[in-house]
Amino acid sequence: MKRIFTISLFLFLLTFSSKLSAQFSQDDVKFWVGEGSQNAILVVDFRDGTTDPSFAFGYHYPADTELTFADLIQAVATAEPNFTFAQSNIGFLEDIIYNNHIRLQGQPDWWSTWSGDTAQDMQPNQGISEPLLNSRWYGVSYGFMGDEGPLMPTVTYPAYSSLWFSNEDVT
Repeated sequence: MKRIFTISLFLFLLTFSSKLSAQFSQDDVKFWVGEGSQNAILVVDFRDGTTDPSFAFGYHYPADTELTFADLIQAVATAEPNFTFAQSNIGFLEDIIYNNHIRLQGQPDWWSTWSGDTAQDMQPNQGISEPLLNSRWYGVSYGFMGDEGPLMPTVTYPAYSSLWFSNEDVT
């Protein structure tokens, strides 16, 4: 009996620890916008000290199109009424607002932009004018000028569309 308990406990801990170390992947994304055979993921990390500071959105787009990181952000903003963004006339990302998260340019900091092959290996990029590549991750992280400098975005939650729920769905 002791042996069965020990083996069961070991298997439980092995399973539980693998869940804790699991990395966010495209399979975890719930909210997809657009149509087409190509895809890209947008990660928005507000770094605002809340329990839900960052979200991932998916984007499908046609092959053989020349789209940019800004087009990805615009597609999400078009599909989600609670998501807005602003860019300067020279293409600099200024503001993003999503649900109760608001981060505005210079108040008190700035956005940094990132891209990579996974959510865990994004590197700083040249901004939201960067071309979209299939299956690539694109991220924005607030807090450009802090003591730590720009920090790679992390993913806390898959985003959900506000259109999927009504007031009656919330208790």
